Amino acid sequence: MQEVSECDCRRNFKQKKLQGDRNCSFRVLAIQEIEVGKLPVIRIGHLRILDHLLLGLAGDASNAPMLNISGKLSLSLSDEQTLQQTDCPIDAVPMGSWNQIRQSFCDGDLHGAFLPVPEAIRLFSSGMDIKILLYDGRPGAAVVGSKAASVDKIFDLKGKTVLISSYYSVHHLLFYRLMASAGLKPGLENDTDADVYIEIVPPFIVPEMLHHDESCDIGGCFIEEPFGSLSIGSGWGRKLCSSSGLWPDHPSSVLVMHDYVIRDFSSHVMDIIRLLVAANRLVYRGSDELYRLSLVHFFSEKRQVVEQILSSSLPVRPVALMPDVQSLEIINRFMVKNMGIMKNIINIADLVDTSFALETGA
Repeated sequence: MQEVSECDCRRNFKQKKLQGDRNCSFRVLAIQEIEVGKLPVIRIGHLRILDHLLLGLAGDASNAPMLNISGKLSLSLSDEQTLQQTDCPIDAVPMGSWNQIRQSFCDGDLHGAFLPVPEAIRLFSSGMDIKILLYDGRPGAAVVGSKAASVDKIFDLKGKTVLISSYYSVHHLLFYRLMASAGLKPGLENDTDADVYIEIVPPFIVPEMLHHDESCDIGGCFIEEPFGSLSIGSGWGRKLCSSSGLWPDHPSSVLVMHDYVIRDFSSHVMDIIRLLVAANRLVYRGSDELYRLSLVHFFSEKRQVVEQILSSSLPVRPVALMPDVQSLEIINRFMVKNMGIMKNIINIADLVDTSFALETGA
């Protein structure tokens, strides 16, 4: 399969095409021209998706917007203290698409980012000096069939377009394998051999695209939560299968940082990882009330989003953020040998730094 640039969203959802999609410039800026050892504000790019909930909480912890109520909820004292006492500023930067995050990270505008695993592998293979430090929350996602297009089962996707958020994503890999099991070949719109077409779109516009698809050529989506569940909850789609059914506890996106940030500001990176691990325990292992409140805060009090997440039958909340080298190797091999979207198998151990996760008990 050929390499893809971000597709223009069709119909009334045209988006500005991001430049430089085929090659990152790998231009890394200094952290605001500050001296080594001086406390920096470390910018980490992410999406407002359920996978990145822990970063949203950790990134806001310096101002304690959530922790003002945490003492009432019988939480772990050590985790609460970690979030309250840290003096490491995180600038959690929400962005509109994976491509936007990737480009900003490559340009050096971000010091770290949550990126899909295949994207991180591709950047490292292309010569970028980065490390994977942590998994995201891994809530899973649903393959959703469009009701308007009468998609009731996987094979009904034949001849239709399926919306995904990144060409270099685990969702794409899982979808490729799912289609192969049904005897179908996925591909881009210009792939004349394809049975099912994929289109790359920002995840937050997917529910509306399904809703306004008057020609019924969109067969469904395989998109991050809460947008898949929102499509179902709004009555525009039905769940065909879950990603956890295709690969239990699969990786999705990972926290990556530039090597120079890890080298020059290792103590601050450690504080960030401690924050993320504490936020993970606080939210995912805490009370249902705190989980609801954290969702409300992260998704800007959008009631429909929060209620849909709480009512959806997603997998259990994760308990480990430690990157698993073996799983990442499986992804790398599949990219090369099955999909042909990458040329070389890399040494994953050179890409992953587990020292911070080990130190913090991730």
